[in-house]
Amino acid sequence: MNAFRLFICLSALATGLSLTADVVRTKDGSILQGRIVGIDDGFLDMETNFAGAVRIELSEVLGLSTDEEAFLRLEDGREPKGKVLDRPGLPVLVSGLDPVQTPPVGIRQLWRAADEDPVLIAQREAKEKLRKKWKSSISFDLTGSSGNSEDFGLASQFKASYGNEKVTTKFHLSSHKNNKSGETTTDETKAGVEHSSFFGEKTAWYVKSDLESDKLEDVNLRSTSAAGIKYALMARENQTLNLRSGLGFRFESYENGNESAPALDIGLEHTYKMNDFLSLVTELDYVPSIQNFPDYRVTHDTGLEIPLSSSGFWKLRTGIANDYNSRPASGKERLDVRYYTRIVFLWE
Repeated sequence: MNAFRLFICLSALATGLSLTADVVRTKDGSILQGRIVGIDDGFLDMETNFAGAVRIELSEVLGLSTDEEAFLRLEDGREPKGKVLDRPGLPVLVSGLDPVQTPPVGIRQLWRAADEDPVLIAQREAKEKLRKKWKSSISFDLTGSSGNSEDFGLASQFKASYGNEKVTTKFHLSSHKNNKSGETTTDETKAGVEHSSFFGEKTAWYVKSDLESDKLEDVNLRSTSAAGIKYALMARENQTLNLRSGLGFRFESYENGNESAPALDIGLEHTYKMNDFLSLVTELDYVPSIQNFPDYRVTHDTGLEIPLSSSGFWKLRTGIANDYNSRPASGKERLDVRYYTRIVFLWE
């Protein structure tokens, strides 16, 4: 035992004299020098001078060494502390009062004294994801012209959400008015609320209600309420895609009467972050009558968002919004198309 401890001390001394950086040997014969940032989730992260940040699958690592003390958590539950010494042909050695031998794949986590335990980091991140918080935005877009024709339009929109990754309640309120040559061409107000709660990794239930008033379509009140299932088809860091399907009830009040019918509620929400400056956001809703499928409404909005400040509070959004009604009021068009450019302010 004394000889073994003497070997450890001599090895540690020799390593300290010969190494000026951490070293990683891989199965393909590569030898990387730099600083091992850490090991977690089956990967080794390393900072190198020649290639920057490098991530290596731990199963591809033959040996590694550190020039400073490290904290380790092994697959068998042990948590040794000390310099890691590479021994070609043998398991790596963690020097210290109680030396430990382990193959590289037996290391579950590795971090330095100046860093935080990955378990504590993961616990804090998980707690933060469950913390409910408000996110809100308000936006305006203004259009106008003068000369041969006088044209003025103003649209405003307020959105808010409260929740976390599992449970969310969303609110929205918008108004759009437009006058051309003294005649009102658009006068609509919309409001709504949606609550969703995930009961599986990708599946959630939802309930929602939308209200609308459109004087140009002679609609005093249009109400659509629905409940159903939402499925997160894609949940990547830079891209999300949610699909929903449910049953609902549609009610419309006109000057000369009312209409109501059960309906389907089908929707799509897609966000794609192209880079740090451009994001594409799309919302699509399809609400057909169950009793008469040719009677349906489709609303669509796709916009390209560009940050206007480093804080991310201000954004510029430009896009297109479509509203299709298969059975419009007499004398009205089925399709309304609006191109817009708006300023958006976000806060939490």
